[in-house]
Amino acid sequence: MEILGLLESTIGLVLIYLVLSLIGSAWVEAIVNWTGLRGENLRKLIEIQCGGDEQIANLLLAQPQLRALYASSQSISWFGRLVRRMLALCFDRGQSQQKSGFRPPSYIPPLRFARALSDMALGDDVERLRSAPELIEHRLSEPGVLVQLRRCCDQTQENAKRGEVPIRADQCRPDDDSLKKAASHISKVLTKLWHQAGGDPDAFMQQIAKWFEDGNDRASGWFKRKLAPMLFAVGLVLAFALNVDSIQILSRLSGDAEMRRSLVIMAVDKVENMPADVEESAGELKAEFDRAKQSLLEMEPLVGWRASSLPTEASYGDWVRWSLSKLIGLLVTAIALSLGAPFWFEILRKLVRARTSISQLDAEETVARQPAPPAGVAAPKTDGHDSSAHPSGAGRPTEAEPRLQSGMLGLALDAQAPDRLNARWMARLSDLAYSGRAQAELALKDMELRLDHWMDSGADRPDASIGDVDTQGFLASNRDLAVVAFRGTEVNLANPADVLTDIKARMAEIDWFPDGPKPRAHRGFLLALDAVWSELQQQLKSLSAINPARPIWFTGHSLGGALAVLAASRYSIWRADENLKRETRADQLLNQLGENAGGLLNNDARMAAMDRIRREASPLPPCRWIYTIGQPAVGDQRLADWLEAHFGQRLVRTINNRDIVPRLPTPILGYVQAGAELYFDSFGRMKINPGAWYRNLDTLLIDPERARAGALEAVGDHKAETYIALLNGPKAKTA
Repeated sequence: MEILGLLESTIGLVLIYLVLSLIGSAWVEAIVNWTGLRGENLRKLIEIQCGGDEQIANLLLAQPQLRALYASSQSISWFGRLVRRMLALCFDRGQSQQKSGFRPPSYIPPLRFARALSDMALGDDVERLRSAPELIEHRLSEPGVLVQLRRCCDQTQENAKRGEVPIRADQCRPDDDSLKKAASHISKVLTKLWHQAGGDPDAFMQQIAKWFEDGNDRASGWFKRKLAPMLFAVGLVLAFALNVDSIQILSRLSGDAEMRRSLVIMAVDKVENMPADVEESAGELKAEFDRAKQSLLEMEPLVGWRASSLPTEASYGDWVRWSLSKLIGLLVTAIALSLGAPFWFEILRKLVRARTSISQLDAEETVARQPAPPAGVAAPKTDGHDSSAHPSGAGRPTEAEPRLQSGMLGLALDAQAPDRLNARWMARLSDLAYSGRAQAELALKDMELRLDHWMDSGADRPDASIGDVDTQGFLASNRDLAVVAFRGTEVNLANPADVLTDIKARMAEIDWFPDGPKPRAHRGFLLALDAVWSELQQQLKSLSAINPARPIWFTGHSLGGALAVLAASRYSIWRADENLKRETRADQLLNQLGENAGGLLNNDARMAAMDRIRREASPLPPCRWIYTIGQPAVGDQRLADWLEAHFGQRLVRTINNRDIVPRLPTPILGYVQAGAELYFDSFGRMKINPGAWYRNLDTLLIDPERARAGALEAVGDHKAETYIALLNGPKAKTA
């Protein structure tokens, strides 16, 4: 492979390392915040600067200037304490931890630290002692500091007993030897800084602040070294979870020029827009985490587990070689991620510069080798765009593909794959099922659809009891298709029928399935469909008699989506049985007509009778598509296998990012989803059949505040109007 191609492949691999390093660093930062490890590291620094005694460090942290920082921090959660204990081997080597349950401050302004330390050592504010430098120097002597430390210790213990400081009394009770050792150390340091300041209190504060900053810089180095094992562990998890195999990626890039160019464009953008010190700022790291997640999702062809990731029809030896190669590739990735984002950012910047230089040299050589155009012939014009920036001509306008449409409804009746426009209209029809009959009928007319049947299980009847199933929906049609739409869950305190239907999650056998092992489905969903099936079946039969070539579509939102899947399945089974009966009956009648009609009917009458028999024997129309919106799981693995075999990609589940309903009922209860997925990620982009790794990464959050907002999105993302807005062409939202 030419040098430029090799360089571009390396750029692509380094870009993936950088993106994953940012995600890993963000997760490590989140773990550090959850566990209070940064605050513990700062407390260790203060302990060292106070002479190496933990009790003295607690005295300093309990000073009024630092107490507010300590007390304003959130209490460490039980999860944080658990994780911190698990990581104690890496971070504290089994040493004692703070047991107050409070989170030590993770950052202390240097001047505030200087005032706290000077007040503890001098027993007073240095500003009030400005006019008495001799007194300051006397109190900075070892005996003077020892007296003030003892006084501070007594006062802090009294405050701890009254609950005025975020530590317990036994955490600020150093023995006499510790006090003497700390007094000697603090006296030497502060006396030296006092002399360097020339006896000026302001300069003295600046000197203490600078001393603390220098120590903080060293502590940051310690902390980064301590974080290396955690960063490697997170990198290992990311590499295995996302199938980031360095060997496989490099091999793929070496043979895919378009993918290389695409990654180079992304790399140039990263180099130009990403701050080099991104890991130094928690806010920048969180923002870059979102951008890194978006970049990784765009690298879907190179990362992620899928069926093609595994060898097929391979021998035992092939499996062993594949496993070893995969393990080495994933370990290489994990080791690379442990080096951190700044390292890979610097490498990427150098590689991009080198690629730019080589590209310029190649362009100059190409121009030099080209013969000059003959006199009078103009050089070819260009539009100023680099076609390499648009792999596969993606940046060029293309003619819209013709769509076979159904009146104003605009459905692509000839679609051969899941279609966004079709999903949009099915979402609108699903939402329409929530309205009353009169409103639905008017809206359907605007769509050039006729309301043929309004389904209502009878919950509005006077004799209906609270808790009865309350299934509603409609059957509508035009000359090209018929649509069955079911209403989803309505939360109604006066009649909680839908909620009761949802919670009947124990699976039951589907009695209307053909003979043999029967699949199992959600008991509540089965009961809800039973309540309206008889009338719906009769209406579908009547509708097919008018136009037997008109296909049927099923749709629904939430609970309605589950009912649509079951109704389509039940219809397909009934249709196969009914068509067989019609064909058998027609054959019998035609045979009888041929045997007995001789001499009794003239030829025209016999032909008319045969035509009538054939019309009555016309097969029921097929179920063409099932589009569900935010649909929960319906049944077990056996049902999922049947759905895949009979509908495949014609069963389309539309899922919005953090919508919780498509994840319920949980697979722990044996529920399995089936069909194709139209998935909208956190940036509003639609993906068809993304892997589980893609969805899990897309919903990943590291910021507790945004995690709480994400929990609320689990409900907000389920709304029918939210799905309609996304299918209409959403604006990207923040992950």
